Amino acid sequence: MIIMNVIIIRSIVSLLAIGGGLFEAYQSFRYVRTLRQTPNSATASFAPLALFTSIVFALILIGGGIAVAFGDYSKLGL
Repeated sequence: MIIMNVIIIRSIVSLLAIGGGLFEAYQSFRYVRTLRQTPNSATASFAPLALFTSIVFALILIGGGIAVAFGDYSKLGL
């Protein structure tokens, strides 16, 4: 029963991480679209750094979610 609960919790955590990464990627692309509409905005100077950070964070979240989802269950006796 405990092993099943651990698997369920890991599945939920991985789905949340992947979902968070996809949402972060969506937000970064939406930010780029906003910058294209207002090219002379005050935030245009740090936009490349913000976009790079957002994409890296999205990749870390998605990769972490996949790593948790397909992690090694041999330590749990499965």
